[in-house]
Amino acid sequence: RDQSRVASSSSRDMSRKKPPQLILLKVPSILLEEWNNAKKPGETLGFLEKAIHSGSRASTLRIRSTINSTSASTSGSQYTISESSSNLASKMVVYSNSSDRSESQGKIVGEISKVWTARPERGVRAFAERLHKQKLIERQQDEEKKVETVSMADAGKMKLLDRKRKMDLEKAGRETKQRRMLYVKKSKSEVESMIFQAFEKQSHYTLKQLQDFTQQPKDYLTGFLRDMCEYHKNGEHIHTYSLKPIYGR
Repeated sequence: RDQSRVASSSSRDMSRKKPPQLILLKVPSILLEEWNNAKKPGETLGFLEKAIHSGSRASTLRIRSTINSTSASTSGSQYTISESSSNLASKMVVYSNSSDRSESQGKIVGEISKVWTARPERGVRAFAERLHKQKLIERQQDEEKKVETVSMADAGKMKLLDRKRKMDLEKAGRETKQRRMLYVKKSKSEVESMIFQAFEKQSHYTLKQLQDFTQQPKDYLTGFLRDMCEYHKNGEHIHTYSLKPIYGR
């Protein structure tokens, strides 16, 4: 019982204790890029300044970023701060060492009390425009490099195809030359005898079939076919030779 009283008492004390009040600062991407250049933990990113307007009591909060400056006295880029009318204030609790924002697994750092928005002044806005243009140029250059790389790859493929085509033609030429060397002319009687032997097996042949059968050069064999055969230019046996009827075969 005593332990339960202590636990309930400590939980009431924790609930009464108000967490630290924090300010949520919304910054433009140009400032975030500057701050991402910080090289070590605890490095000063900039200074919060209060500018008092001359002739009035009004004042303006301003952030002076010095992450890219050589010293704290350097002006750096400046951003004017305005308080946002956001419903995020008093509704957000910041935790540390927790991925699911559970109090049982993380430590409460504080809660959001105000939401500020940093807007670039004229000089920073001009710098942001120049940076945007530079990024567009770099993106265009990257696209051109990609196109050039693809073009080079296509050129390489075409070169390989041309080389293969050339090799195929050379191979076909060598094979044709070898066939011509094998086709040695025979005597007239021997060629006529081979043609008769061919037509004893079937009635129609193409020129290539007769050349393969007789193993004779094309021009030499064509002279015998003009004398001994008829060439069919149309009909059922188009582009073939048949033996003339005078041979009675």
